[in-house]
Amino acid sequence: MSAILILTTPDPRLFADWSAQLPYPAVSPSSPELLRRELSQVGARVWIKDLADPRSALGTHPDVIVIVVGQAQSLPFEQSRLAGAGRFFLTYEESRTLLKDTLRTAAELAEKNAIIQTLQARGTRAPSPHARESAPTSAVDDLSFMEAAIEHLEDRDRVLEEFRRAAQSLLQASRVTLFLLDGDSFRSDRYGWTCAAGSPIAQCMEEFPCAIDLDDWVGNSDPATESHIRQQMQSWSARLLVPLFESGRLAGWAAYGPRADGRSYNAADRSRALELGRLLERCLEKASRLRALADAAYQEKLRAKYLSGARILAAGAPSDISLPPEIRALAGEVLRTGRTIRLDPSPTVRFRAEAGPIAETGGVWAQWEDAGPELANRTAAAERERLKYCREFGLTLSHELGGPLVTLTTFLQLAQQSGSAPELLAEFNAQLERDAEKLKGLSRVLHMMQEFMVGDVRRVDLGEVVRSLELHGVLRVSSGEMSPALHANETMLRFALQSIFDAVVRNRDAADGPVNVAVKRRGEGEHETGLIVLSGKNLYLEGFVETSKGPMPAHPLLRVFLAREIIRWHHGSLQGGQGLSGAEVQIALRSRPSHTTHPFATLAPARPNGNGDESPKADRSSVTL
Repeated sequence: MSAILILTTPDPRLFADWSAQLPYPAVSPSSPELLRRELSQVGARVWIKDLADPRSALGTHPDVIVIVVGQAQSLPFEQSRLAGAGRFFLTYEESRTLLKDTLRTAAELAEKNAIIQTLQARGTRAPSPHARESAPTSAVDDLSFMEAAIEHLEDRDRVLEEFRRAAQSLLQASRVTLFLLDGDSFRSDRYGWTCAAGSPIAQCMEEFPCAIDLDDWVGNSDPATESHIRQQMQSWSARLLVPLFESGRLAGWAAYGPRADGRSYNAADRSRALELGRLLERCLEKASRLRALADAAYQEKLRAKYLSGARILAAGAPSDISLPPEIRALAGEVLRTGRTIRLDPSPTVRFRAEAGPIAETGGVWAQWEDAGPELANRTAAAERERLKYCREFGLTLSHELGGPLVTLTTFLQLAQQSGSAPELLAEFNAQLERDAEKLKGLSRVLHMMQEFMVGDVRRVDLGEVVRSLELHGVLRVSSGEMSPALHANETMLRFALQSIFDAVVRNRDAADGPVNVAVKRRGEGEHETGLIVLSGKNLYLEGFVETSKGPMPAHPLLRVFLAREIIRWHHGSLQGGQGLSGAEVQIALRSRPSHTTHPFATLAPARPNGNGDESPKADRSSVTL
């Protein structure tokens, strides 16, 4: 169905009901003048008019199919039926449901009428109007537009405007509209018209790449296709269409309006229009290439401005001694592998670089920037972190040693006093023995830290580790069917978990009941996480876990301090608070790669190298690419 549908009714609800039954949008002129102009044009048209609309009294072209809609058994409706004012008659109620079926028949009749008009027009040709003499133009004037078109060849819009001016001058066309392919449709450079890529006009020009003249039809002999093309050209006020091709495909067409002198386009005009079309095709093709080159030059300008370190290296250039050693190694790796490689800064590499192969020359492109300030910031941050841990370690150790030292000092003072009571000396003697045990335990912890430094990372079953610890008869362990298996330092992990368990048991009363320890597994593969959840009453890790009773103290105990660092080194976390079943302490652990830095390595001072600094000397032959 290609007929143009026209709707006229003053009732918005009725208009909405009609529009819902249409296969495509209809035309609804807003004034009697626009409606009269629409009805006077030739082509397949169907007018659906409401007798209650004052515009329904307008006359129509004999070939327009009219569907009359009115009130049943009303005087205007019956008079229109008797006078034959329409081809179909529907009441308001019928039009709300039956308009779709009636419209299908009406549109088919309108299309047949348009085909009959086309066949009748083939045998007759309208007489050419009286020609008006125009001033002769010289060959120099005819080709003057070429100078401006070539001068602004990179500007597509300027090229189109120059060819429009040339067509209006050479062909005396009243107006020229250019339709160019844009996505899946052809769009005009003026007036906002569009035409689908699969429309009869586009298909006809693909099959018959010649000019289409309304007064001298040559091309597709199908009356239906010709009728549709004529109707479309009349809606554009075009008399001549000239196709434009690019790489053998239809790229658009030029639509020429009536000649300014009133004559029809003759064979010479059509030939000249085709020549202009071929010239426009070449200019548009070159304009696209020049535009691409201009864009590339602009991008190169931006690259030179913002990526000043980028260089294009020939096949033998990677051995250039002017390049930094890291960049030479990176370029050599790119030549060997044939892929793009990125290099991140590290203690042994002071550049952030990227390089890739160039297929056209066999060389390498490379860009890099000095990451010295960034590495300096990293070193400073690591130094601050090391000093922070040293300070915390010192505070913790001072806290552990403070109590026993106070006891020893007090005992010595009492011993020097001859009048001290024996009972008081016996009490301080017992306290001295307890503090001595604390010092022995502290010595064992410090000795165990030396074993941490030589521990290895291997796969550990977290459930078995928890069950093998000292549970003090209070902790009850439960685990699922699949216990989490993580890459961890087993010695360090046992020490950390045992320290946390000991702290929890020490800070509880016997009346608080047992503590449930659940071992769970979350995630798969690289994202596998082991969870240890302690739940019960009054769960406190003195000096570490924040609870509802207040913030954590300033100086954590040494064992809990070390446990915190071990868990952090295993990409884990330690959290405490109130859960659904009471107080909870949750320990999360993840696998630890075997090549990472030890958590307590920062507590040892760095050893200077031969250059006088504390960073190791970069090995230029072993740059990681």
